[in-house]
Amino acid sequence: MDISIGHVLDLGLQSYTDEDILSWAKANRALIVTFDDDFGDQRLFPALEHYGIIRLRFDPTTAEITKQVLSRVLTEFSVNDLVGKLVIAELNRTRARM
Repeated sequence: MDISIGHVLDLGLQSYTDEDILSWAKANRALIVTFDDDFGDQRLFPALEHYGIIRLRFDPTTAEITKQVLSRVLTEFSVNDLVGKLVIAELNRTRARM
Protein backbone atom coordinates (compact mmCIF):
# COMPACT_ATOMS: atom_id res chain seq x y z
CA MET A 1 0.00 0.00 0.00
CA ASP A 2 1.34 3.42 -0.91
CA ILE A 3 1.57 6.05 1.80
CA SER A 4 0.55 9.61 1.17
CA ILE A 5 0.33 12.28 3.81
CA GLY A 6 -2.20 15.05 4.05
CA HIS A 7 -3.42 17.28 6.82
CA VAL A 8 -7.14 18.06 7.10
CA LEU A 9 -6.33 21.70 6.30
CA ASP A 10 -4.44 20.73 3.14
CA LEU A 11 -7.27 18.39 2.10
CA GLY A 12 -10.00 20.98 2.71
CA LEU A 13 -11.54 18.89 5.50
CA GLN A 14 -11.07 21.32 8.39
CA SER A 15 -14.80 21.97 8.84
CA TYR A 16 -15.80 18.31 8.44
CA THR A 17 -17.21 16.29 11.33
CA ASP A 18 -15.29 13.28 12.62
CA GLU A 19 -17.77 11.03 10.82
CA ASP A 20 -17.22 12.91 7.56
CA ILE A 21 -13.44 12.63 7.96
CA LEU A 22 -13.82 8.90 8.54
CA SER A 23 -16.02 8.60 5.43
CA TRP A 24 -13.44 10.51 3.40
CA ALA A 25 -10.66 8.29 4.76
CA LYS A 26 -12.60 5.12 3.92
CA ALA A 27 -13.35 6.35 0.39
CA ASN A 28 -9.67 7.21 -0.11
CA ARG A 29 -8.28 4.15 1.69
CA ALA A 30 -6.50 6.47 4.11
CA LEU A 31 -5.11 5.87 7.56
CA ILE A 32 -6.14 8.48 10.13
CA VAL A 33 -3.49 9.87 12.49
CA THR A 34 -4.99 12.09 15.16
CA PHE A 35 -4.79 13.57 18.63
CA ASP A 36 -8.62 13.65 18.75
CA ASP A 37 -9.98 11.51 21.63
CA ASP A 38 -13.17 10.74 19.72
CA PHE A 39 -11.32 8.58 17.20
CA GLY A 40 -10.18 6.37 20.08
CA ASP A 41 -13.79 5.44 20.90
CA GLN A 42 -14.51 2.14 19.20
CA ARG A 43 -18.23 2.57 19.80
CA LEU A 44 -18.13 5.55 17.43
CA PHE A 45 -15.49 4.16 15.07
CA PRO A 46 -15.66 0.34 15.11
CA ALA A 47 -12.58 -1.62 14.10
CA LEU A 48 -12.55 -3.25 10.68
CA GLU A 49 -14.72 -0.41 9.32
CA HIS A 50 -11.76 1.80 8.42
CA TYR A 51 -8.22 1.65 7.06
CA GLY A 52 -6.70 2.22 10.47
CA ILE A 53 -6.58 4.90 13.12
CA ILE A 54 -3.49 5.93 15.04
CA ARG A 55 -4.59 7.87 18.11
CA LEU A 56 -1.64 9.89 19.41
CA ARG A 57 -1.76 10.26 23.17
CA PHE A 58 1.09 12.24 24.69
CA ASP A 59 2.05 15.68 25.89
CA PRO A 60 3.77 17.85 24.81
CA THR A 61 2.63 17.45 21.22
CA THR A 62 5.70 18.87 19.54
CA ALA A 63 6.53 18.03 15.94
CA GLU A 64 9.74 16.29 17.06
CA ILE A 65 7.99 14.01 19.58
CA THR A 66 5.17 13.31 17.15
CA LYS A 67 7.68 12.27 14.50
CA GLN A 68 9.50 9.99 16.98
CA VAL A 69 6.29 8.28 18.12
CA LEU A 70 4.99 7.82 14.57
CA SER A 71 8.34 6.44 13.44
CA ARG A 72 8.19 3.91 16.27
CA VAL A 73 4.62 2.89 15.39
CA LEU A 74 5.46 2.47 11.71
CA THR A 75 8.45 0.34 12.70
CA GLU A 76 6.27 -1.88 14.88
CA PHE A 77 3.49 -2.24 12.28
CA SER A 78 3.44 -2.34 8.52
CA VAL A 79 0.85 -0.05 6.93
CA ASN A 80 -1.11 -3.13 5.84
CA ASP A 81 -1.14 -4.42 9.43
CA LEU A 82 -2.87 -1.21 10.54
CA VAL A 83 -5.95 -1.71 8.36
CA GLY A 84 -9.01 -2.02 10.59
CA LYS A 85 -7.04 -1.43 13.78
CA LEU A 86 -7.06 1.30 16.37
CA VAL A 87 -3.54 1.98 17.61
CA ILE A 88 -3.05 4.06 20.75
CA ALA A 89 0.44 5.56 20.56
CA GLU A 90 1.87 6.97 23.77
CA LEU A 91 5.39 8.21 24.46
CA ASN A 92 6.78 4.84 25.52
CA ARG A 93 4.02 2.39 24.68
CA THR A 94 1.89 1.31 21.75
CA ARG A 95 -1.34 -0.64 22.04
CA ALA A 96 -3.30 -2.06 19.12
CA ARG A 97 -6.98 -2.91 19.28
CA MET A 98 -9.07 -4.68 16.73
